[in-house]
Amino acid sequence: PLQTQLDYTRQGHASIRNFIPPSQIQQIYHDLKTYHSSYHNRSSKGEDSKPFMQYFNTWRHDDIDAGIPSIKQLATSPLLCHAASTLLGIPSVRLYQDSIFIKRHPRDGITPWHIDARMIPLDTSRIITFWIPLHSIPSLEDGGTGLLFINKSHSDMALPYWNGRGNVNGDDDDSMHYNAYSHLTTRYGIDNNVGDDRIVDNNPGVIDHHMPLNAGDCTVHSGWTMHCANGNTQNGSSGSGGGVSTTRYAVAITYVDSRAEVREDVPGVGKNVPVAKRGGGNNNNGSSTRSRTATKFMGDDEDSVSYAAWIGDVLPRAQFQHKLVPDVWPPPPS
Repeated sequence: PLQTQLDYTRQGHASIRNFIPPSQIQQIYHDLKTYHSSYHNRSSKGEDSKPFMQYFNTWRHDDIDAGIPSIKQLATSPLLCHAASTLLGIPSVRLYQDSIFIKRHPRDGITPWHIDARMIPLDTSRIITFWIPLHSIPSLEDGGTGLLFINKSHSDMALPYWNGRGNVNGDDDDSMHYNAYSHLTTRYGIDNNVGDDRIVDNNPGVIDHHMPLNAGDCTVHSGWTMHCANGNTQNGSSGSGGGVSTTRYAVAITYVDSRAEVREDVPGVGKNVPVAKRGGGNNNNGSSTRSRTATKFMGDDEDSVSYAAWIGDVLPRAQFQHKLVPDVWPPPPS
């Protein structure tokens, strides 16, 4: 709908109600719980170092990991892929990743404020994530753990640009470290409560959300939109139908511009490409002409496991194709 496009463009986030067939959500929910019940998957594929259990790229499958076919079906569906293309305003999109977020009650706390794009190795502003709850999410007052967004933060280019951009390899200069998150109080009037169990909607017009959500609803946000989520620690009204006093399951599916290039500062980029196939100048990742600036990692490596399997196979600053990050819109020839 046009209003969704306007909200996404203006605010950096939006909701799409009754978007995904409930039967498809139910199938993914069933398949995910089965997948998660496997000790092998939890121990080898799951990440439990954050305030939630997380799996990356369950749409993929190989001889060891069967993945979750129902997530692949959704992530590559014309429904999502066309919507991503439309909201981004570009002709072609690439499936970047899916992420499963499992927030267990009552142990899992808040997801701090963050920007997804800093964890993605691409040089682009055209990144969109569909955050899809696999059951109903109650209102914020009843303990809802849907995403909270800072309105218009996707267009606040000065925040990430002027407040630290990584650090030079081998340097201990703290002035180079990314510190944008420490300016949220003065910049947006947000209380310094990131360490609390609950992040409340304490600044209407600045912090926004789309709760409650039903199965089949989703939210969408730009890769540069600052967002967070409350912890699953509160006992809310049992009548709200899901996510309260229970484990919260959600899947996030991220798409990027098919033409986006990998940055040259990303560790390991192009390491598997034969020297003979590397170009000269800036495209030669191992070249002696590589500048000191190129050794400065500009991003956040927290989610590097998501791109570790393919980053060494592509060259920086070049168009590329890779089966692990496929083009999905327009639909590839069958």
